[in-house]
Amino acid sequence: MTMFKVIAPELFLIACSISIFLSALFIKNRRTFSILAILGLLIAGVWKYSLHGAIFNLSFSVDSFDILGSWIIILIAVYVILISIDDIAIPNTSYGEFLTLILTSVVGMLFMIGSRDLIILYLGLETLSLSLYILCSFYRKDKLSSEAGLKYYLMGTVATAILLYGIALIYGATGTTNFYDITKSLSSTKVLTDPMFIAGVVAVIVTFSFKSSVIPFHAWTPDTYQGAPTPITAFLATAPKTALLLAFGRFFIGSLIPIWIEPKTVLIVLSIFTMVGGNLLALSQKNVKRMLAFSSVSHVGYMLLGIIVGTQEGLSAILTYLIAYAIMNLGAFGVVFMLKNGDDMSTYNGLAKRYPYLAGIMMIFMFSLAGIPPTVGFIAKFQLFLAAVNAGLTSLVIIAVLMTITSAFYYLRIVMNMYMKEPDAETEVISSDFTKGLVLSLSILVIVLGTLPSIFIH
Repeated sequence: MTMFKVIAPELFLIACSISIFLSALFIKNRRTFSILAILGLLIAGVWKYSLHGAIFNLSFSVDSFDILGSWIIILIAVYVILISIDDIAIPNTSYGEFLTLILTSVVGMLFMIGSRDLIILYLGLETLSLSLYILCSFYRKDKLSSEAGLKYYLMGTVATAILLYGIALIYGATGTTNFYDITKSLSSTKVLTDPMFIAGVVAVIVTFSFKSSVIPFHAWTPDTYQGAPTPITAFLATAPKTALLLAFGRFFIGSLIPIWIEPKTVLIVLSIFTMVGGNLLALSQKNVKRMLAFSSVSHVGYMLLGIIVGTQEGLSAILTYLIAYAIMNLGAFGVVFMLKNGDDMSTYNGLAKRYPYLAGIMMIFMFSLAGIPPTVGFIAKFQLFLAAVNAGLTSLVIIAVLMTITSAFYYLRIVMNMYMKEPDAETEVISSDFTKGLVLSLSILVIVLGTLPSIFIH
């Protein structure tokens, strides 16, 4: 009974997704389904909030850290569902399937965050990945969308196969896949020097790097972000990264502490490549969704600092950053979604003259992504960099600060286009007032959390 109690929110969401999928065969009202899906997500979140405990021999557990991470993912899903109501490119006949896939992906992410075992982590990741493969190609008549889904699927299956192979190697070396038991087994010098164990850890790092868009495993990211439906791109850029960084961060910090110096060195190199490469590649982009794709790559590089710190303070800094990151990116992609041809850089030319409120909102999100005060992006970066400095990673923080300054060039380029160029005659807002209100609320949140950081941090 205790087992079902701990995973009750996940089971409830599975039941909701099945119910919506079956009901969609007979009912085509997308607003009704959206309300049901959102209610299901919020009920699961409240249910999760009341739970603490562990099952499967400590292979899956729920604590305060998991609950906060779960709520970030749930609220991201709620936002994406709300803006998708306006997405006419998703036909009513397919909307039930769309919501089913969103809920299924959330289930996978909740299992990932609560996992304390590599097998459960793998199952959660596969559940998430299968849903995302389909969601990325949901615009069936759009060539770019189909291409995005295919590329993500082909490269994603290779990554998950590598993870499964890595898990097998770790099990062969330690006799377990449980995080806590792996830590105990590392007290043996034989395991520490076992090539099988080392290869297994490398495989896990490679999979994490691919799924999180860490350079040089990021090749799928710009094409997938550009081709996927914009609401899905917003979801893909935020929710999975939250689950990946928290789940794999727990594995790296929780299980590999006895040999932390080796994985730490690898992650430092990956962090530098990702921060530098992501920002430099973003500078030359003419498509806004591709620019935001490389922007998300660079932000993963920053968040790797929290894992490299190797302490609870580092994970807490990541959690703080993820909240800010989600708000900023959901808002920016929301503006892209609201505009006709919103992914074209020229669409933003003179936007302040035609739609001043929208230009102001986009400016707030760009300032926050660049880490300019008084925005939530500045507070998040400050907390993360402070944790890294306290851990003696000053040189890495200097690189991160330099790359943050570099990022201002492509974020502020959009702001300059909006306020200093003549309007594009084809610029048009194509979303409802409800969607405008959602995006506006996120921009207000960016400023409120940036000016009152005590609310945000605590």
